[in-house]
Amino acid sequence: MDGKLETPSALTGELIWTHDSWQDYEWTNGVPVTGGSFDAHGPMIPEDLLLVTSGYQYVGGQRGGNALLVFQLESVDE
Repeated sequence: MDGKLETPSALTGELIWTHDSWQDYEWTNGVPVTGGSFDAHGPMIPEDLLLVTSGYQYVGGQRGGNALLVFQLESVDE
């Protein structure tokens, strides 16, 4: 609900990555996009991409927006 997307280590539980979506973004065509809360559904992970919508507003404390965020995952050496 707070707009934070976090990734813990599957081995230790340690937080290894975080992104705060409560911000403004510029889309590829220059139209401003606002991130917000995560609540409607979880992220999708096709191949090496992480896709998630940000901006779900339903009850108090949630921040509305209109962002579709796409992150490319990095490979991890074991």
